[in-house]
Amino acid sequence: MVVPYPDQGWAKILLATDDGIWVVNGDSGPAQRFALGGAVVTQLVANSQGTGLVGATDARYAFSMPLASPDQVQWNDQSNTTIENAPTRIGLPRIATDIHFGNGAARPAVDLDQ
Repeated sequence: MVVPYPDQGWAKILLATDDGIWVVNGDSGPAQRFALGGAVVTQLVANSQGTGLVGATDARYAFSMPLASPDQVQWNDQSNTTIENAPTRIGLPRIATDIHFGNGAARPAVDLDQ
């Protein structure tokens, strides 16, 4: 997976690989290890502030890290995530709004039908 480095566009890119996250400066050049050496990084995006990265390893372990200190990885405990924690009803207006604004279904339940 190839991701633009936050605030630098495609001039600097991050590579999510089966051997961690790598960074490439400029239009070419050698890739340098950035973080999570040896981990299979399956998802990677910049956080909403553009100051860090959020992703997943092995398609199931979520993490976040600041760009300034990629060695300070915070693993997000997903052990409490169950179907009981999900909203009982998500209406079409909520889905359309979430898709449009990129919020996902993780925010508090709001009934937009009323």
